[in-house]
This record gives sequence, C-alpha cells and structure tokens, in this order.
Amino acid sequence: LSHEKALHTLINLGIDEAQKGNLEVAITYFAQAANAHPNAPEAVNNLGQALHRSGDFSQAEACLRKALQDFPNNNEIKLSLGTLLLQLGNFAEGFPLFEARFLANETLKNSRPNFPCSEWRGENLNNKALLIYAEQGFGDSLQFVRYLAVLRKTYPKAQLFFASRPALFSLFADFAAQNRVNLQT
Repeated sequence: LSHEKALHTLINLGIDEAQKGNLEVAITYFAQAANAHPNAPEAVNNLGQALHRSGDFSQAEACLRKALQDFPNNNEIKLSLGTLLLQLGNFAEGFPLFEARFLANETLKNSRPNFPCSEWRGENLNNKALLIYAEQGFGDSLQFVRYLAVLRKTYPKAQLFFASRPALFSLFADFAAQNRVNLQT
C-alpha cells in the first residue's frame, strides 16, 4: 500500500471499530496511524477523540495538547481539545478552543448568524442585554438552558433573551419566567 493509503486504511479501520463500540481496538488502529504517520493531524486527532470517548481523559488531553502543539492551526484538533476541556470543567481554556467548531464544521460555519452586535466576552452584563441563541439541536438546548439561571444570578440587572426552537417554548416557559428570561424565535 502507498503511504497515504496505509494511513487512510488504519484510520478507517479505527473509525469502523469506534462505531461498533470497540474503542480499545480503535485506539490501537489510531495509535498505529499516528505513530507511522506523524505528519497526519487526522490520525492523532482520531486517537485523542477515541481516548476521550473511552473515558481516558488524561491520556486524551495529553494526546490532543501534543497534537495542537504540532498542528496549531488545525481546527478539528482545537475543537476536540476544547470539547474535552469543557467536559472537564476547564471553561476558561475550553471555550476559546471550542470556537473552532465554526471553522471545523461546514454545517455550523454556513449557518452561523451574523448579528449586528459584538459577541459577549464575559464583561459585566448588568444594565445590558444579552441574546443567547441555540446554534445546535434540541439536546444542546435542553442541556444549556440551565446556565441561564447562573447568568441571571450573576447579572440580576441584565436583560436576557434566549432564542430557542419554538417546539421547546412550552417546556422552557416556567423556567424562563422564574429567571426573567425572554424567549425568542
């Protein structure tokens, strides 16, 4: 096999095993790909993702940090590391890396709204307004909505708007009223 075909064969075998739930076997294939092809960011990114999915967070973090060091402009690696760090509660480092989702994912890249105002960067929101919009699916909205209560507690004088899927309005209505959050479509 050619060098490139060998790389893609190992990665595809790893992906196939990961989809079957055989993460240990997938990790073996991805590690082989990463070791044999050190200049292939997709190999080490897949290895980091498989380690993450297997619950080996420390190895996943070490793998993805090394990958980001080697490939600092790779948005897929930034997204993988950002997702892991967010799961580990490292929000300060995770959120900026998670922003790569708009560059790594064509669907999100093409559907990102262009608002005529600046993005919130953590500054004080009292006496200001903030629009939070659901950029992904129903599950993400269901998980994320609880953080509106944290925003309300932290910024009691802020105007909070949550742009969500209309199908979720009845589910969110009581919560929104209790936390003085305006639901938007």
